Amino acid sequence: MENAQITVEKYSKTIEEIERFIEIKKKKPTTFKGIVETIDLSNNILTIRLQSSEQPNLSKGSLILIREDSPLSINERATTKEFYNSNLKLEIKTDPAQFENKKVVIDVERTNVILERLRNIIENIKKGKISRDNARILNFIMGGDKPHYKKEGVRFISKQLNEDQKEGVINSIRAADFHLIIGPPGTGKTYVIEELIEQFTKRNQKLLVTAWTNLAVDNIIKRLPRKEVKNIVRIGPINEIDSEVKKFSIFEKVKEHEGWIEVEGYRKFIDDLSNLLPTIKDEISLVQDGIDKDKDIKQNCNRGLDNLSVEKQKYDELISTPIHNKTLTSLSHINDELSSINGKSETYFSLCNNILQMNELQEQIPGVEHIHKLKNSTRSMKFSLIGREVYSFFSKANIEELKKLKQEYQKNRKYLDEIPELQKKYNHLKKLCGEAADRIYPNGDGIPSSDALNLEFRAYKTLVDEYLPILKEKERSNITRIISEVNQEVYRIYRDYLTKEIELHDLKIKSINTELYIKINRRNALHGQYENIKFSLGFYQKNVDKLIKAIVSDIIDKADLIATTAVSSCHYFLDDIDFDVMIMDEATQVASFMSLLPLLKCKKFILVGDNRQLQPIEDIDISKEMNLSIFNRLFEIYPEASTFLSTQYRMHKSIAQIASELFYEGKLRTSEKVAERMLSLNVGKHQFLNPEVPAVFIDTSKAGYYEDEVGSGCSNTREAKYVANVVSLFIKKGIKAVDIGVVTPYVKQKILIEEFLKNKKIQSVEVDTVHKFQGREKDIIILSFARSKKYSFHNHKLKFIEDESMVNVAITRAKKKLILVGNSETLGHSKLLKDLVNHNRIIKILA
Repeated sequence: MENAQITVEKYSKTIEEIERFIEIKKKKPTTFKGIVETIDLSNNILTIRLQSSEQPNLSKGSLILIREDSPLSINERATTKEFYNSNLKLEIKTDPAQFENKKVVIDVERTNVILERLRNIIENIKKGKISRDNARILNFIMGGDKPHYKKEGVRFISKQLNEDQKEGVINSIRAADFHLIIGPPGTGKTYVIEELIEQFTKRNQKLLVTAWTNLAVDNIIKRLPRKEVKNIVRIGPINEIDSEVKKFSIFEKVKEHEGWIEVEGYRKFIDDLSNLLPTIKDEISLVQDGIDKDKDIKQNCNRGLDNLSVEKQKYDELISTPIHNKTLTSLSHINDELSSINGKSETYFSLCNNILQMNELQEQIPGVEHIHKLKNSTRSMKFSLIGREVYSFFSKANIEELKKLKQEYQKNRKYLDEIPELQKKYNHLKKLCGEAADRIYPNGDGIPSSDALNLEFRAYKTLVDEYLPILKEKERSNITRIISEVNQEVYRIYRDYLTKEIELHDLKIKSINTELYIKINRRNALHGQYENIKFSLGFYQKNVDKLIKAIVSDIIDKADLIATTAVSSCHYFLDDIDFDVMIMDEATQVASFMSLLPLLKCKKFILVGDNRQLQPIEDIDISKEMNLSIFNRLFEIYPEASTFLSTQYRMHKSIAQIASELFYEGKLRTSEKVAERMLSLNVGKHQFLNPEVPAVFIDTSKAGYYEDEVGSGCSNTREAKYVANVVSLFIKKGIKAVDIGVVTPYVKQKILIEEFLKNKKIQSVEVDTVHKFQGREKDIIILSFARSKKYSFHNHKLKFIEDESMVNVAITRAKKKLILVGNSETLGHSKLLKDLVNHNRIIKILA
């Protein structure tokens, strides 16, 4: 695309204001940090592992911003491809290599994503990086050119278009630059859009259809005839698309593409490989646990072996230390001395003993006279014994005396026989004593008994003073030596035990080393297998991503119509796509500067909306001009480039007349098909249920239904309860809950009404704010103004609800019955609201 030569200076004021708006409106980022784990250069895909335990609310197609986690880093747009288990796969437009292995920050705040895209557009305008068509459209937006129309015949496809609708179609087809279609409520804007889509498709023109809300985009798609418009593609987050329209989503369309079979083949293979990874990872973990356990055991064994070796070395040293025998004093000389003393003592004791025996014998041997007397006495006894024995033979008397005499005789006889032997012994001992005395006492002096005792005492002293101390020392030495020898033996035994333990530890360590070798090899093999599978997965996934990217590109290239919201038109899928025509519904809700997102993608555009309905929410930070919707902006500059649809097909003619006179200068007409359409109710002349009364104002000024003076916003409890009762009455009379809508300007009032309906167990009645009800319709609409003051108050408090576009939207949602509920005195402070409640088509009753 050739860039246009543009004069940036004429846009400078607008550009500056938009840039200032972008900076003011940037929201606090909703950020999540992560690390880029893989990049796919061929498909511009990043895989990020998020670090936060909280997970962002993302779905396939969600737009986000990504930047490096460092100061002064620049945001890049990205689109969510997949999000699972803290793993986020993004596709970016720029080179993904800039984020390789980097810590990144993603911002999921949608407003910031939109503003970033808008900033990029402004930068391209400032640098002149826009096409000629972009420059031409930009000139129209700035009011610097006049739209052109060409002559071209138009054959209508639909047979149901009225004249205004046909005129709008013709002007839109003939427009070389743009055209505006003003469609008040119920005038069939959607039918015009359908006809235009079919006309442009028939002319093989590539279409971009947008609106401010997903609901409006999806409603257009749901009404399109499939025969005329075949290749429809819906762009946007999948979770924001209507269930009936999801089949047109780019994420569903890719599944219908002929190339998807190949994608599924790859994905099946990827799934099969992926299913292997957890098993291999678990096995790696199991083997690693075994390795860690074996390493711990080995470490303990090595520690034990070191301790055993140190212990063994200590006992080796103890065993190798020789046993030292203490040198002791010899006992030989003492033994010799004792032997000499003992010998002499024996001699003395022998002599003494012989002397004692000799003395004893001498005492036993009687003297010579005694011997003679004993001999004579014994002889006399002998003769006496013989005589008595003879006598006793003849006489038995004196036998006892004879017996005693006989015993005495034998005793004497024995004694006389022993005396010679005793004398002989005595003589022998005497001889021995004499010889011994001569040897011991050659000089004849000495007392053997005293000398013997002296020698014994001397021997005792030698034993006590000399022998025993030496003997004790020797004994102690012997005991020490024995103990040492015993210790040495114990040491040897313990040393041998340590040696065996060391051998066992060596064997155990060798066994563990073998186990470790096997397990480490197994782990490495598994890890290699795991990495190979991951590499294969990456390779096949890259092929899948490349295929999907090619499929998406092919689908978008072949699409007759791309449908998306104005915001999602900045999706990177559409970055390099040029559209022949862009049709924007709800164009009055799209701010001028936000319209740049879709407008700078087309050669010409058709804006459909109603300049008297809701505008973008006014922002005090930008000028009134910039607050205008793109529709109103262009209508003010180029009113001639518009077509007004004057016939409405929604409301009873009375309701339509109120809107026509208040907001459309009486130009809005009602089709005869709906002019008299009323509710099917048989309630007689009931004040507000009467179906023949299409518009009713229930005045609460006398009922004391005053707003709650609590906090900000506005709520009115008694009015909310009253509205719930009105709803209940309609339902009791047979009206379906889904055909009733309750509208209020305030969120707090909406919540109150919902609570009262819930208490009455009423479901399916739609209750919402005016902004949320635009584009909707119901048989019955009840409008609760909520504002109600007992005393006078500042008129600025009515500023919100007296907005013409808001009031217009609120009352034109009703098809058959419009009921307004409010305080006429409070509402009377506003000319618009006073004119509304006092309109001649509205029946006024008191609550």
